[in-house]
Amino acid sequence: MLYGKTNEFLEKAIASHALHNARFGYPMAVMRRSVTNGYWNKLSHLLSLIILELGRPESDRLKWIL
Repeated sequence: MLYGKTNEFLEKAIASHALHNARFGYPMAVMRRSVTNGYWNKLSHLLSLIILELGRPESDRLKWIL
């Protein structure tokens, strides 16, 4: 999750993660805006990623999900 006031250090950290993930073929999802009020943003985002993944055919799902 990275939204709100811009922070160059956090942006650089995200960029380094993106390079690592690209090198090793891992997908990456960064939440760039708030979707709910309060503390539920991260849980809502993770749940949406899991639901999207489970909607794929079993052979195409990420192996670490289940």
